[in-house]
Amino acid sequence: MQIETATGAANPGLLNLIRKKFRSTTYEVDQLRRLQHLKWNENSPLVEFNVNFDQTLRDAQQQNADPNILIDYYCRTLPSDLAISVRSALDQATIFNPAVKILENAIKMAIQSNSTLVETKAYILSTNIDEKIYSKCGKKRYLA
Repeated sequence: MQIETATGAANPGLLNLIRKKFRSTTYEVDQLRRLQHLKWNENSPLVEFNVNFDQTLRDAQQQNADPNILIDYYCRTLPSDLAISVRSALDQATIFNPAVKILENAIKMAIQSNSTLVETKAYILSTNIDEKIYSKCGKKRYLA
């Protein structure tokens, strides 16, 4: 017996039989609803969220949907500044190669953009703290 087979195969695999026997009849619909309302908690690692997103996508039977829909699902889970960054990077890359516009690339771009945004926010925060310290000391400091 195979572990898993394609949907509708004559001899279903073990995982197919388990899903059929033990999952509720509305499981995929429930997972689709969850996918549509999923949001990334910025206190958890983005990579960990991406794994959960991918699993929810598969559970909702949406992994073969149109790439634009998948990217839209994913970008709606992200904070607005990160989603805008990912969409613009994908749009720019698509100009040269339309095949680039897939979910996997959106996820990679989100990780890269998030790293850049975190570094920028950390720099701004440290600059603001430095300015407050120097203003309390009565000294002026000019930043390069």
